[in-house]
Amino acid sequence: MKLQDGDLFHVYNRGNNSQKIFFERANYLYFLRKVGSELIPFADILCYCLMPNHFHFLLRPKNGVDEEYHPLSFAIGNLISSYSQAMNRRYHRSGSFFQQGTKAKLLTKDGYYAYTCFQYIHWNPVAARIVQELHQWPYSSYCDYAGLRNGKLPSKEWAFRLLDVTSDPAQFIEDSEGFRDWSFDLSRIY
Repeated sequence: MKLQDGDLFHVYNRGNNSQKIFFERANYLYFLRKVGSELIPFADILCYCLMPNHFHFLLRPKNGVDEEYHPLSFAIGNLISSYSQAMNRRYHRSGSFFQQGTKAKLLTKDGYYAYTCFQYIHWNPVAARIVQELHQWPYSSYCDYAGLRNGKLPSKEWAFRLLDVTSDPAQFIEDSEGFRDWSFDLSRIY
């Protein structure tokens, strides 16, 4: 995966054969801790959502380097590998845990596509009918922007600056609700 400093990417992967990758609350929390230690040194994470069988990040690579591949590419690989090994040990299983090839879609910086992807990522649990309301899903950055939690993963300042996301929690909730009936056809984004 070719990542470059300052660009915005929608990064995602799912379980092998679409199987679950998170089985209990502790798995989600462990993965988020790993994200903090593995990805944050190399990327600003504008938003994220962990679903039972997949994950999404909207991120901006940082720490300028003159290498063919940004260190974030390797960090994502380390995250996937170390999480897979831990889960295989924990659940006494073996083999691939994630599908091969984590996807990284370059987003334009014109605001519309990136902002739509931002909303798409947050709306995943509602669209999948896991919860009825955005604030009910604790494994996304929605609650951080809505003022319901003060998490350390999302780089909200970059979302405010690059995506024109409002810093007012009440307005953020209202703006997000405007996407409730949107179909989130990914062909609109890419």
